[in-house]
Amino acid sequence: MRAAKLFLRGALLFALLFGGTARAEDFEVRDVWLQRTETGYAVQADLALADSKKLRGILASGAPLRMSFEVRFVRERNWWPDEDLGFVAWEPSLSFDSLLSRYVVTSGERKTEYDSLSAALARLGRLRSKPSDNPGFARLSETPRIYVIARFEAEISHLSAPMQVDLLTDEEWESSSGWRRFPLRVRK
Repeated sequence: MRAAKLFLRGALLFALLFGGTARAEDFEVRDVWLQRTETGYAVQADLALADSKKLRGILASGAPLRMSFEVRFVRERNWWPDEDLGFVAWEPSLSFDSLLSRYVVTSGERKTEYDSLSAALARLGRLRSKPSDNPGFARLSETPRIYVIARFEAEISHLSAPMQVDLLTDEEWESSSGWRRFPLRVRK
């Protein structure tokens, strides 16, 4: 009983000293998979971008927030480093049109407007790419020991220097999800 109390006290002290405050991630990769269709394979992902003061500040400044989502396909090997088989990237941006009071999500040549920030963030959270008939995707789905790593992050190099410094030194705002690993799953 005494050992259990000492353990709990130690765990509590560790959490207080090193745990920090709990908060939602600003950029998060929740899930990644391949969707098999009649015309090929499509990369699908569920992402999250938190509605925060920093995000609203960037958008209020008139600058778009450019983002990058990257998925890498990797083959696990026993005696050699894992083999990078290829990647897929998506580079959306989010901006605020103050004249129309609308949020704009840009993906490639396509622009979509939203009345609320929450609706724009919901759109950014659902990557549903068009199917590709590239035979490489079929080979990936049939190869054993394949996994994917993915990262979702802000590209802040285009922002003004003071804003970059503010974002890079703010301990409360994370501009990247970091790399997250997922098994390769193919859904039909």
